[in-house]
Amino acid sequence: MANAVSGIVLLLVLGGITLFPRATADVFCHNLKQVAGTLPKNTASSPVHFATTVFGQPPDAVYALALCRGDVDNDTTCE
Repeated sequence: MANAVSGIVLLLVLGGITLFPRATADVFCHNLKQVAGTLPKNTASSPVHFATTVFGQPPDAVYALALCRGDVDNDTTCE
């Protein structure tokens, strides 16, 4: 799960840096790091292995959701 999320995160960071002014990109990157740090743990600790989160305020808000595969029954595998 972490590898798939990392790939998506990298695309969003690169897009944010090239599309927004530097100050906005810095805020967006900070929010993105917060999401990347909390979303896997929230997903693993959820009884249904699903989690959503929002960090920051628009236009720098980062909206994320994660779903651990249904065949995974070990919570630490979802992190």
